[in-house]
Amino acid sequence: MGRAFFALDVCAPLMLTSRATVAMTKGGSIVNISSAMAAACQPGTALYAASKGAIDAATRSLAAELCATNARVNGVRPGLTRTGATAYTYQDSTLLDACHRSVPLGWTGEADEVARLTTFLLSPTASFSTGRSRASHPPPSHRGHRSACITLAPEVELWLTDNGAEGE
Repeated sequence: MGRAFFALDVCAPLMLTSRATVAMTKGGSIVNISSAMAAACQPGTALYAASKGAIDAATRSLAAELCATNARVNGVRPGLTRTGATAYTYQDSTLLDACHRSVPLGWTGEADEVARLTTFLLSPTASFSTGRSRASHPPPSHRGHRSACITLAPEVELWLTDNGAEGE
């Protein structure tokens, strides 16, 4: 099971990127989809978390490798998002309530929210961003607080919360 999982979650995106970069001699943009689980610690998720952590590492490395061609590589790390793969979560009210309590805004994501962030990172508007995996939700230290994120520079994010500001 582990090999098949990594083949799909890690090897396939790397192979697609390898093919795409042949045509990206004068720039372009790649967005890898990772997961908030890459940085989370939950029992029973080691294989999934490791595969998404590998995508985060590949995103950083590929950004460094491709910058000479003006190509950008970023990642999106969605938290729990309503999809066919997460349907079981939405059918279990206890599990869903626990998930909602772990998210500062009190709800889980929708696919179109992840798509909007991905579209932004692919666009010329994000031309100064490369080598980052962006969460589509605040970091765990901000749970229970209202928050917003301002990207000050490619490596500097400022999270504003109702209990102060914190850089990441």
